[in-house]
Amino acid sequence: MSHRRETQDQGFATRAIHEGYEPLDEQGALTPPVHLTSTFAFESVEQGAARFAGEAPGHFYSRISNPTVEILEKRMASLEGGEAGLATASGMGAITALMWSLLRPGDELITDNTLYGCTHAFFYHGLAEFGIHVRPVDLSDPAKLEAVISDKTRLVYFETPANPTMRLVDIEAISEIAHRHGVQVAVDNTYATPAITRPIERGCSFSLRRYWPSHSARWRNRP
Repeated sequence: MSHRRETQDQGFATRAIHEGYEPLDEQGALTPPVHLTSTFAFESVEQGAARFAGEAPGHFYSRISNPTVEILEKRMASLEGGEAGLATASGMGAITALMWSLLRPGDELITDNTLYGCTHAFFYHGLAEFGIHVRPVDLSDPAKLEAVISDKTRLVYFETPANPTMRLVDIEAISEIAHRHGVQVAVDNTYATPAITRPIERGCSFSLRRYWPSHSARWRNRP
């Protein structure tokens, strides 16, 4: 008889350990196995084609998805209160993936004045080279966002606490202004972690976090 653990209503610590994994699905292994395969077998050619096309769930190539990484993504999305998660190889990988997914030439990105050095370099020497306007604003004062947000603004991005000054931004106030203008909000939650702050619960669209030594993820807010 199989008992499937329900973790939706369980506490933070329990979900951090158990979310996204059922030992009885893996021959009773208490610790999730590490899947080192690069490719996966299919029941039929049709099933394989559907997975490659994104029309059916399941894994087909570990660079795209992998059972081990999927557990991490589900677990961290649960802790952040997000709809789904995406793990990448680095923090900057998560940030760049989000930016290239949301922004196009001619769009405006509003950022806080204080940013992690590599994020600042990517925004001003990467995105700007592709026609994306990056506008720095002191987001510790929400009124300043209200004064500059426009119909070209697609995303508001900030860290709180910021690296390395620990400067704080009011997530709820900024999200309320941005959403009222139809603009999404992304928060770098590296320092606080979901154990202290869950930006999605405070209204932001995406929560990002850098892990050490080299793991990162981003979470999408529920619609």
